[in-house]
Amino acid sequence: MKYELIHQVPSETDDSTFLDFVRSACEENNYDIVAFASAYATIEGATTFLSLFSENSLNNCAWLIGLDDYFTQPGALERLSTTPNSTLRVSKPSKSRKRIFHPKILFMGDSEDPTNCSLIVGSSNLTLRGLKQNIEASSILYSESQDDSLVLANFWGQYWSIGEPLTTAYLGSYKNIYEIQKEKRRRAGLGMDDDTGVDEQAATQQPHGEILGNDATEIMPEDATVCWIEVGRNTAMGRELEFKAEQARFFGLPPTGGNAEYRTFQLSNNLNADLRLKYQENAMWRLQMNNEVPEVAVGLRPDENGRQGRSPFVAVFRRLQRNLISLRFIRETSAEFNEIKNRSRRVGALGRTTARQYGWY
Repeated sequence: MKYELIHQVPSETDDSTFLDFVRSACEENNYDIVAFASAYATIEGATTFLSLFSENSLNNCAWLIGLDDYFTQPGALERLSTTPNSTLRVSKPSKSRKRIFHPKILFMGDSEDPTNCSLIVGSSNLTLRGLKQNIEASSILYSESQDDSLVLANFWGQYWSIGEPLTTAYLGSYKNIYEIQKEKRRRAGLGMDDDTGVDEQAATQQPHGEILGNDATEIMPEDATVCWIEVGRNTAMGRELEFKAEQARFFGLPPTGGNAEYRTFQLSNNLNADLRLKYQENAMWRLQMNNEVPEVAVGLRPDENGRQGRSPFVAVFRRLQRNLISLRFIRETSAEFNEIKNRSRRVGALGRTTARQYGWY
């Protein structure tokens, strides 16, 4: 059996990650089976790992996730359970608390050749930090014979047998306890957790910078119902609204840019309008509005001695149907906006540009 050591020590001279290694291994060996056992999982970790694979490129997925200490995010469980060709099992918290589920194992295989498989054993959880950012160490074992493949498959099988199917009822119960435990950690002033990489204290304080990138968010923008951003000093005489690249995912747009696209919006007058979204050189997307939007026709920015001041409004987008999004503008000082911010904060999705707040839930 052949082996190789994997290291993830982010630095200026070496930015290779565990995720990069998995990508290369799957491409070079035609793996279409993945089975991941992880002590903890976050929605960013699950989403990032799944982004390695194109739609329907995996013939079989198996996920075994630990629920000890209520660090695993419910959103991660929901994402994994709805992945095509997937089976999810969980390791429930031990009643005695004398042991916890703590392995990190990844089995990869070829559905057409059972002898073509490998097994990674290491320290990387199914979290964004474990996959890309933390200092991690692993080793991979490659099968070179039928006997080798049986050893690796049996090793994985021992852990898989520990898990139980996740029922809807148990997921509901887990969500309730998860929220209670998260609030307890916040009140205790606990910050970065070494295993999950979730900075729960930062997720509930005044936001700064981007939302995604630290495992704190519990809902991805593409799964959110509401997305919002303060208008601020929007450009083109108040007719164009820029928003963060990560918010582009709410609209089904690539965050790294692409061709201009149109989306249909239901306006505050209950009429629909097709508005253009264009990627800018400053790595932000821009919504190009016109007088069809009632608030634009009136003016989103006040006149201050002949110059346009900062807008007192917040743009709020709500997903109504698959191809229809409502667009409303509410005041920054309103109770409604305060509740919107609080809801975003509670799911770790409250961020800031240089001069504006934004988020989703």
